[in-house]
Amino acid sequence: MSSNRTSDDLGVEREIDLRRWLDAALAYWWIAVVGLIVGAGIGLLTAVTGKTTYMATATIVRGQAFSPSGSSVVLSYLGNLKAIQVYSTSPQTLLQISAKTGIPVTQLQGHIVASTFTSTGELSTTNTGSVIVGLAVTLSSPKKAVDAANELADIIQKVTTTPYVLQTIQTIQIKIKYYKKRIVTLQQRVNAYTDALNHKNDLSFNDKLLVSTELDTSEAALGSTLDSLFLAQEQLTLSQDVEKTQILQRAVAVKIPGRSSRNAVVFGGAIGLILGLIVALLYGVWARRKTAE
Repeated sequence: MSSNRTSDDLGVEREIDLRRWLDAALAYWWIAVVGLIVGAGIGLLTAVTGKTTYMATATIVRGQAFSPSGSSVVLSYLGNLKAIQVYSTSPQTLLQISAKTGIPVTQLQGHIVASTFTSTGELSTTNTGSVIVGLAVTLSSPKKAVDAANELADIIQKVTTTPYVLQTIQTIQIKIKYYKKRIVTLQQRVNAYTDALNHKNDLSFNDKLLVSTELDTSEAALGSTLDSLFLAQEQLTLSQDVEKTQILQRAVAVKIPGRSSRNAVVFGGAIGLILGLIVALLYGVWARRKTAE
C-alpha cells in the first residue's frame, strides 16, 4: 500500500512540475514570438546578402593514341581522368593559372573540379568512360571564372598530349612534305615524257618504246606517291583530331543558384522559435521563483 501511495505522490509531483513549466512558458509566450520573428529575419537577410558564385566549365576531349599502324590503341596515363584531376589541382597548374589571369592561388584552391560525363549528360568525378571531360572553376567573378577555366583547358590540352603523339604528328608532317616534293618531280617527268611522245616524228621506234615505258613507270610512281600522300594526310588528321587532346568548348559562366529565400526564412524562423521557447521557459521559471521568494 505504501509503495503505491509513493508512486501516486511522485506522479502528482511530476504533473505539477510539468504544469508549472508550461505555465511559465505560456506566461512569456511573446519571447517565443520574438524569437520566431528575429530568426526568420536573419534567415531572409542571409539569403538576400549571400555571396553570389559563378561556375565556368570548359569542355575537352581526351586524346587517344594509336599504334603507328593505327590498328590498336596505345594506353597512356596522361589521358586518364585521375591524371587530369591531379594536373588540374596541382600547385604548378594553379601557379600557371594565377600568373596568366591574375587570380590569387588561394582563390583557386578548392574551386577546380575535373569531371567526366554520364550517359544522361551529368558531370561525375568518377570515371564514366566518357572521353569528354568538363573542367569547372567556381569563383565570385564570372569573368575570372571563365578566364581560369579556359586557361586550365589550355594547360590540360598541353600536358595530356603525349610526346609520342607529338612525335607522330611531326613524322607524318615530314612524310607529307617529302611526298609533295616527289609528286612535283614525278609530274614534271610525266609531262616531259608526254611532250616527247607528242613529237612522234622526232623519235625512232626504239626511242618511242623507251619513252612509253618510262612514262608508264613515272605515272605508276606518281599514282603510288599520291596514294601515300592521301594516307599520310588521313593519319595526320587522326593524330591531330583524335590522338591529341582537343578543346571541345570554351568556358561560359553560369550563376550558381543561392540558398532559397523561403527555405532560409523557414529554417531561421524554426530555430528562432525553439530558442525563444527555451528562453521563455527558463525566464518564466526564474520569474516565478523570484516572486515566491
